[in-house]
Amino acid sequence: MASTSNAELRLPAIFGDHMVLQRGTASVWGWASAGKTITVSMAGQEATAMVGSDGKWNASLTKLKPGGPFELSVSGDGSVTLTDVLVGDVWLGSGQSNMEFLLHQARDADTDIPQANFPQIRLFTVDHASSIAPKDDVKGAWKVCTPDSAKDFSAVAYYFGKGLHENLK
Repeated sequence: MASTSNAELRLPAIFGDHMVLQRGTASVWGWASAGKTITVSMAGQEATAMVGSDGKWNASLTKLKPGGPFELSVSGDGSVTLTDVLVGDVWLGSGQSNMEFLLHQARDADTDIPQANFPQIRLFTVDHASSIAPKDDVKGAWKVCTPDSAKDFSAVAYYFGKGLHENLK
């Protein structure tokens, strides 16, 4: 679980323990008290950002090479430390019923779930919510692919991720 110290510093839910950051350049953003300086550090890199009058900040880590796990620290108006962070390729899976079809419902679930031990495959699932206006944040969490967690992965996302993992080593 992410460790957080007091103050105003806050990250959106997409930034959490077990997350994957895109290799190359990755932006990290959030909210804090206006005028504060925020420092983001990971894998020997550090980036700073000034919090705007709207309370928002954005810092970019560059030249991120695939690997991990890393610890990502954000400090300035409090602190947040995220653990078990990987750097690699991030793929988005989006849809309705096709993406909500869970692995435990799949035809080969009885054989695939016990073999679903892929700690480098991570899934962020956004909780259901309706809004007529764009949202700054969502509710959700990252999960590492294990036989215990995979049963509730989107079957489409699981088989896609497994295929990429096996073919792009």
